[in-house]
Amino acid sequence: MEHDDLPTLELAFPGPERDRGVAAILSGEKTALTGLLEIFEHAGEAVPRAGRRFSVLDSEGRPAVTIELVDVRVVPMKEIDDDFARAEGRGYRDAAQWRAAHEEFFRSDGVSELLGRTPVVDDDTLVVAERFRVVELDDPGLTVVTRLVTHVDLDDGPTDTRRLSVSARLAAVLADGRELVLLDDRGWSSTAHGRGVDIRASTSVEDIERTARTVVGPDEPMDGETQEQMAAAHWSALAGLLGRQGVEVDAPELERLPHDVQLSERLRAWLA
Repeated sequence: MEHDDLPTLELAFPGPERDRGVAAILSGEKTALTGLLEIFEHAGEAVPRAGRRFSVLDSEGRPAVTIELVDVRVVPMKEIDDDFARAEGRGYRDAAQWRAAHEEFFRSDGVSELLGRTPVVDDDTLVVAERFRVVELDDPGLTVVTRLVTHVDLDDGPTDTRRLSVSARLAAVLADGRELVLLDDRGWSSTAHGRGVDIRASTSVEDIERTARTVVGPDEPMDGETQEQMAAAHWSALAGLLGRQGVEVDAPELERLPHDVQLSERLRAWLA
């Protein structure tokens, strides 16, 4: 079946929310969708069945990826579990976080305008929970950066209960799963102050993730440069590096991409 013959699927509303959803599908993080049953009924659309394929559109209305539904259920919101919530690829830790985000969206002005009223959202609100697989990129010859990832690991230098020394490597993740290294010379060290103090007591995963994003980001202003100028130069340099590897991306677009931080197993073990 040609792409023009496929029904289309649009995530949320055009803009950053849709762009993040499409990027998550392309990267393989998103393998599930949730729709409000009331929206299907309002539009006079039947709930799709497993096996049906859709062309997912980006914010510009262009086909981005073709997916095939592998499982479709109509269930009350209270039956969505942690596994399904995480499969949505939006960074939800559990069903509770999924629930909060979807309640906010279902009660949003956009949905209310679409339905002509604000829907009732509670435990028994019916949603269409869909699992899917990616069939193909709608332009398989196009190399697309879907997100950034910073890998953090323990340095080979001295690290004990008083001192933490880590390296941080920034990479661009492409739609086909490949990673292109952008920065591999960043890192930082921390030392506990006070006799017998264990630095792990004051170091959390969130602390490391926050610091990692900072150290692979723009440098501090110098020689009369503003923070905005340093940021523009930083992202332009990274976009240029990708361009020399055959990947075309604008600096502002690169800056807006989702940015994950992944801690190595040995770093997580040390923290534990």
